[in-house]
Amino acid sequence: MDTLTSRPSSSAKSRFDLADSSATPLPRAAVQDMHEACVRVGFFYIRNHGVPAAAIDDIFQQAHRFFACPDASAKAIRLTDSPWYRGYLPTGAPGANKVTRNNLLEAFNLARELGPDIRT
Repeated sequence: MDTLTSRPSSSAKSRFDLADSSATPLPRAAVQDMHEACVRVGFFYIRNHGVPAAAIDDIFQQAHRFFACPDASAKAIRLTDSPWYRGYLPTGAPGANKVTRNNLLEAFNLARELGPDIRT
């Protein structure tokens, strides 16, 4: 199925509550449901994840600060110039998939740094 042109499935769950989830890692079914939400809906919400509200507020404050920077500053760290595909993706720029239309979003991709033995 072409996920770019398909409609979100009404059966795809896009809200998850981790209040009752003491299992680490998450059960396979929960992970599959999250994957399905990413593929069919494009996002999902998590409640009771344990991230403090102050940390979330700070993340949003930093995002507002970054996206208020001049274009030249943001473009200096374009993710398409990164060997690990991390950094800024301006609106209309092609993402990783060169076959599809250009992105209609503005984004900043980041990830946890891994040791040099994992990057090979």
